[in-house]
Amino acid sequence: MACFAISWSSLLITLLICSLNCIAVAEPSYVFSLCPDKQTAAPSSVYQTNVNTLLSFLSFNSNNENRFYNTTVGTGANKVYGVFFCRIDQTVSFCQECFSLANNSLNSHCLGKKESVVWYDQCMIRYSNDSFFGTMNDAPMIPMWNRQNAVDIQNITSNQTEFTQVVLETLGDVSSQAAAGLSGKKFATKEGKFLSNLTSMNLLYTLAECTPDLSVNDCNTCLQMTIGNMTEMCNMKAGCTMMNPSCNMRYDIYAFYGDALTPASGPFACSRFRRQPIIFSADKKLGEGGFGEVYKGQLEDGRYIAIKRLSSSSKQGIGEFKTEVVLVAKLQHRNLVKLLGFCLSGKEKILVYELVNYTSCNQIQQKRESLNWKTRLTIIEGIAKGLLYLHEDSRLKIVHRDLKPSNILLDEDMNPKIADFGMAKLFGIDQTQDNTDRIVGTFGYMAPEYLITGHFSVKSDVYGFGIIILELVSGLKNRLGGCGMKGFPMKLTDPTFGNDFPVEEMAKCIHIGLLCVQEDAAKRPRMASIVAALNGESISLPLPTPPRFLNDSVDYGIKDGGSDKCTPALGVKDIFTDLHPR
Repeated sequence: MACFAISWSSLLITLLICSLNCIAVAEPSYVFSLCPDKQTAAPSSVYQTNVNTLLSFLSFNSNNENRFYNTTVGTGANKVYGVFFCRIDQTVSFCQECFSLANNSLNSHCLGKKESVVWYDQCMIRYSNDSFFGTMNDAPMIPMWNRQNAVDIQNITSNQTEFTQVVLETLGDVSSQAAAGLSGKKFATKEGKFLSNLTSMNLLYTLAECTPDLSVNDCNTCLQMTIGNMTEMCNMKAGCTMMNPSCNMRYDIYAFYGDALTPASGPFACSRFRRQPIIFSADKKLGEGGFGEVYKGQLEDGRYIAIKRLSSSSKQGIGEFKTEVVLVAKLQHRNLVKLLGFCLSGKEKILVYELVNYTSCNQIQQKRESLNWKTRLTIIEGIAKGLLYLHEDSRLKIVHRDLKPSNILLDEDMNPKIADFGMAKLFGIDQTQDNTDRIVGTFGYMAPEYLITGHFSVKSDVYGFGIIILELVSGLKNRLGGCGMKGFPMKLTDPTFGNDFPVEEMAKCIHIGLLCVQEDAAKRPRMASIVAALNGESISLPLPTPPRFLNDSVDYGIKDGGSDKCTPALGVKDIFTDLHPR
């Protein structure tokens, strides 16, 4: 063991992995491997045979409920010690896949080595000819951050000192909980709050974990050493992960916990709803859509819920219903509505969601006088983060296909939550587009290529998001067949603002909105670029070409009072000139 420790303790590996999809992705991602050259074993040697046997044992036990398994093979000089460790919040199937990929990487990078370790973002395989079981080893220390949060703290909060203090305090607390093993495992998560520039993003999420064979003291020491290295290696970053052979730790500004941490959404007995017909009374009704009605209910534990009951004449069949259950149950993000359960029996199809007990973006737009700019910006930013999670940062790549104001729910703090995934489509990790003969969605928010040809992609959602941005900025509704949004007034901004709005922020949102509604899907920005721009990063945004509804050759506009005349529309350059007079 001493030889192993000496060979690694001098290594301090700073890996700037900004481009890796290594956090919250569709499959495990390779991070790093270490296999010192000082000792090798011939392919036909007894030691290498024992290594191969060891790896097969680890593979067989990669479904261990503790996500941890260690064992030995052989005796004397040919004895090999090995361990597989997967993050406890990951599902068994995910850990098995992670082992398979890590094992392949061992063969690629460390074949014939007497001691090796390979890290993927959520798991580790390690073996050696020296015993390391129950021994803390905090080197090498590997830092990494995902592309979304490889940004300076100053872009997230104006109070960097307070943010750093919240990070250190929360990491200290979560480390103590993990070391104590209060959950029966050396794993813990904890959230902290900080004041942010973006009111929709003020929670800090943290996670700490040690290999279960460590003592309380060794686990605590490993995590404290990790915090110390985080202070240096993750300085000024809004999210960071640190990994080493004995423990790992992460903090970030959005939820990243794995599927196994939160109990899966399960079935509700349909009889519980039949026994309480009052649940579906008119006074409990919250709203309705094309697929059915939504009612307010309450669980036995006192929690209020939203019950989406699909009508027997609903266009949403069993297939769409199962799609919504399967997809939403796997999603965890503060800007997505959380599915609590479902009921499926005969013609009865019910979805049970958390109750977002305030309003929808569609309803609040009708009270635009009370909707100040700061609130509208909060809504825009939150929707953007939810879409980024769906498109790029969740393990699933999902196109919503029906993004519109009525599917954006708002809580008491006006934080938006994307709802209604009945039309959502799951994409493969490398898939860029799909097509359908069945056009579904809402006119006015559907991208041209989808409406005309049936082709859709993540850029289809970007189009709908752009329409929502322009609606929120202008205070206008995108009504088909009339003046509506087709032809913005000479003042693109909502007149209820008066002169009380930040010009730069407004111009940025208009710019982003117009880019999102480009007729050519390839010219629309990715959600990662949009979120980065909203976060204040220096992103170069191209000048958009005029969409048809802003083309001054089109005879559309806004009705002025009782007149049937519509004011002329503006060109894109006129809009920016209006916001930034020469």
